[in-house]
Amino acid sequence: MADATRGDEGSRYPKSEIMGKIRDAEEQVRQTLKAAEANREKAIAEAKREAIEVKESILEKARKSSDAAVQQAQAQLDREREGILNRAEADAARIGSVSASKIDRAKKHLLDELMRALDDKA
Repeated sequence: MADATRGDEGSRYPKSEIMGKIRDAEEQVRQTLKAAEANREKAIAEAKREAIEVKESILEKARKSSDAAVQQAQAQLDREREGILNRAEADAARIGSVSASKIDRAKKHLLDELMRALDDKA
């Protein structure tokens, strides 16, 4: 029984037929392994693509959030700057009014002093 084996019905198969079946089985295993490797590579590529899409989506959301935060901060700064400018204009108007009043009083005082000095000389 070194070069043959018994089948299901008890018949003998020649060694070449058995070796052919073994080669066929080995080829089938190689093809199955090759297909499995191709499927694995395809799955890895798909997973990488999905990971890139998720990363890009997260980055886009972060950009939008950052842009919104910057716009909100800029709007707040604009409102504060407008308030500061309005207060500065009001202060300038008040200072101008006070200055005009003081200038008028100073003119009146100088005129009064001049008139008194002229009256004293006369």
